[in-house]
Amino acid sequence: RTRAKTPALFAAVLAGSLWPGLPLLDAMIPAAWGWWPTWWWYVPLVIGPVPLVLPRMIRRSRGAATDHLREQLARIAGALDAELDRGPPPG
Repeated sequence: RTRAKTPALFAAVLAGSLWPGLPLLDAMIPAAWGWWPTWWWYVPLVIGPVPLVLPRMIRRSRGAATDHLREQLARIAGALDAELDRGPPPG
């Protein structure tokens, strides 16, 4: 299950990585062009791919967590000289 604070944390990290790039990019582009403000196209460019990439990120994260769980259970079973039940992982 996803914890309740996870989506808010992801949004905060995304916003925290988005806004430092905006003034930097705005400083690199000549302001005399007179086009749209930089944030009008920069924000959708950064946030736009998130819905496409997010399911894969979640799936890979869960897979890595499951692999790590199995490794740790094997190490604990080895340290305790216990037999490891090879059933599905909890959750």
